[in-house]
This record gives sequence, C-alpha cells and structure tokens, in this order.
Amino acid sequence: MLHQATPKVDHWPTLQVQVVDAGTGRTTAGPLAAADGPVKFSPDGTRILFTQSPEGPRWAHHSRLAVLDLRGAGVRPLAPSPDGQPAVLGWSADGARVLFSESRGTRQALYVLAPGQDRAVPLDLGPGF
Repeated sequence: MLHQATPKVDHWPTLQVQVVDAGTGRTTAGPLAAADGPVKFSPDGTRILFTQSPEGPRWAHHSRLAVLDLRGAGVRPLAPSPDGQPAVLGWSADGARVLFSESRGTRQALYVLAPGQDRAVPLDLGPGF
C-alpha cells in the first residue's frame, strides 16, 4: 500500500510503499521506498511494481518504473519509459514482465517491459487502438 504522513492534500510528497498485514492492520515492512503512484504486487507476491521520481516528488514530475523485491534485494529501477510518465497497470501472469501505459504523441499506448530489458516495447493492438 501507499502511505503518506497525514491525509492532508499537501502531504502527497511523503508517499512511501509499505506492506501491511491484512489481518492485523500492522505494518510488516516499511517504509520501503518513496513512491509517486499506485503499486501492484507481482503474481507470486514477492515484488511490488511502482513509479518513482529520481528528483523526488513534485507536481511536474518525471518518473520511472521501479520494482521492490520483498525478499531483501531492495529497489531496482527499470529502464526509462519513452515519455518519462508511465502509469502502472500490472504484471504478466508469469511475473516476467510489467505492463504500463503512457502518452505516445497525441494518444495513449500500452508498453511491456521485462526487468533487465534496456527499453520498453509498445504493444500493437491493431487498427483502431
């Protein structure tokens, strides 16, 4: 989950990734990393995908995808996205790749990226998309 210092609107720059036990409500790990937006757990529950701003959170932000390994390997930034403003969508079923959307010219595009890959690959959904 994402956590910020207070619910006040101006405290969004304090967002951090935390893992919370659903049964007890206690934080089991965290804060683990500064985050800019939504998080998605990998299918096996061992990694978290999120966006992170290298300059720290700000309104006109430039962010990149990052993966937090809950087994202790820490945070690993992924290859930069084409426009620098990826929106996290999720993981492939096998957890080998991540899916995100981003502006591409005047349209939105879907991209797939495997951790360790040097660039994101746009998904071609055919005519009309």
